[in-house]
Amino acid sequence: MKTDILRVQRVVPYLFSKLSGAGIATFLFILFMFMNTGFDMYKTVEVMFQLKLLHIFYMYGIACSLVIDLFARLIPRMGKLGKALLYVIAGYAFYMVNGFNIYMIFAGTVGALSALIFYVGTQWSKLKSSVKYAFSIAFPLLLVVVLNIDFTVKNGWTDKTTSTSFEANFTYFNGKHEIPVVVREGETLSYSVEITNVERGGYGYSLIDENGKNIGVRENINGRLKYNVTIKKTAEYRFVVEGNGLQGAIKVEWAIE
Repeated sequence: MKTDILRVQRVVPYLFSKLSGAGIATFLFILFMFMNTGFDMYKTVEVMFQLKLLHIFYMYGIACSLVIDLFARLIPRMGKLGKALLYVIAGYAFYMVNGFNIYMIFAGTVGALSALIFYVGTQWSKLKSSVKYAFSIAFPLLLVVVLNIDFTVKNGWTDKTTSTSFEANFTYFNGKHEIPVVVREGETLSYSVEITNVERGGYGYSLIDENGKNIGVRENINGRLKYNVTIKKTAEYRFVVEGNGLQGAIKVEWAIE
């Protein structure tokens, strides 16, 4: 019984240190993105999902950290510098598996820096209990809440939806708006999107399936872009229109055949 208690007393702080390292690295990366997007929470959250930050730091990062610790146990002479080098290699390896090019070098460098922050975070948490609990428990819980908040901002927004169209006018739109449409297996969904941009804001649009995957084929018909896709599974699909400080109007028209 005493042996089991001692084992738990060693394992629990060890796991907390890994969670702290992941939390600190994630927090600093998010802070950097938040400043880089002009303090735009919607963009920051979207980038987090696109880059799969939680997968990188909490799954890949912790797994690599455990493997590096195993190497350190097998090689007793390996010091902190040697472990730091392995973290750098792990940071580069995540991006280099798809090939070697300028983008991969840049992404790998960011990954290596993040890995070093992860390592420093694990060491710091061993010294500061407040840091350990803040980043291993409180921060992940806060992150779950934040990732489930829609930070879309709509000012002066008015819209009208019919069975085959959607129209909206607004003075300011920053975020996304989804338009659901149910399509049955074997049917072809054709659609077009028209954006009126008054103040040079950014925008984008797509059609996603029930898993959030982009679908559709673009065609240029008489100078107007149209899209169509033959549906392989009966489900609710969604038109997603995004605005980046956009002022103007949106018009989406579709037909199901």
